[in-house]
Amino acid sequence: MKANGEAIYKTKASPFHSLDFGKCTRKEISGGVRLYLHIFDWPETGSILVHGVLNEPVNAYLLEDEKQTSLMISRTEDALVIKLPPQMPDTNNTVVVLDLKGKLDITDPPQILSDFDFFVDTLQVRLHSERENVQILYTTDQSSPDSKSQVYTRPIMIRKSIMVAARCYRDGKPVSGVSTRIIRKIEGNPATKLVNPLQGITYRYYEGNWDSIPDFNTLKPLKEGTLDNFSLAPKIAKEFYGFSFKGYFLIPSDDMYAFFVSSDDGSSLWVDNKKVVNNDGLHAMQEAEGAVGLKKGYHEFRVDYFNKTGDEGLTVSIRSNKIKKELISVKTLFHQ
Repeated sequence: MKANGEAIYKTKASPFHSLDFGKCTRKEISGGVRLYLHIFDWPETGSILVHGVLNEPVNAYLLEDEKQTSLMISRTEDALVIKLPPQMPDTNNTVVVLDLKGKLDITDPPQILSDFDFFVDTLQVRLHSERENVQILYTTDQSSPDSKSQVYTRPIMIRKSIMVAARCYRDGKPVSGVSTRIIRKIEGNPATKLVNPLQGITYRYYEGNWDSIPDFNTLKPLKEGTLDNFSLAPKIAKEFYGFSFKGYFLIPSDDMYAFFVSSDDGSSLWVDNKKVVNNDGLHAMQEAEGAVGLKKGYHEFRVDYFNKTGDEGLTVSIRSNKIKKELISVKTLFHQ
């Protein structure tokens, strides 16, 4: 703090979404802006690249250098290149001061947006930049985008495992760094064949004083039966109780599915004998989520829930590439 306090006190947050070498803080100065580049990982190349900076650089130096010896600055396309000393003065955090002329003019790499990093059948990928008057160029063949790459005009439909790379261009020249995202196709859990399944789910009700979800299989239920949907209505006690709900989800198509469990206190969701959502512990109403690839058909599930004291609540929601987030419908719940 003695050496780097200037880079922390009375500064603003980083204008960059991410930096390869560390973090950034900033403040306005006369005639421009000052960036404090916090270097956590000293580059083997001896230089750091600060992508997307369109301002003209004025000066750069190490914050802890009382003489403020200027560091060499050059430009490579959209990036400012700052030459560093041979050794890292502070192995925890060496701060480089970079003064820029004029109002901050930075273009971040495009955002690569999709609902999941994995998919079963197809997946839609969207590219987005908050910067105006730029084109987003992209590749899907593990190469870096250049001026001849495909221009993004509409969502990209993915059908196989790929790496998407995207970069902002203006007037045929790059004005941002490159963003990448790896998206993988997976097989998805096979469905279970059921004979004459019944609508609804089964439940078992327990009582006990727990701080986390117990192994309900080792406990004797005080009550059990069937329900149309997830509900705490069959409870007997106001506090110190738990439920284990079981059944099958009827999945409409091959896809990735995100499940959301909101509870007060703890809960968990298992699909095809694998824990997908962990929302365990003592807490107020909060939501946790998880995702799994599923084939069309019936998939076994279990939802465990407990309440110790205070407020209570439990909801289960679902989302996929084709389904907007919604509460689990009674039409999709079955048991045998």
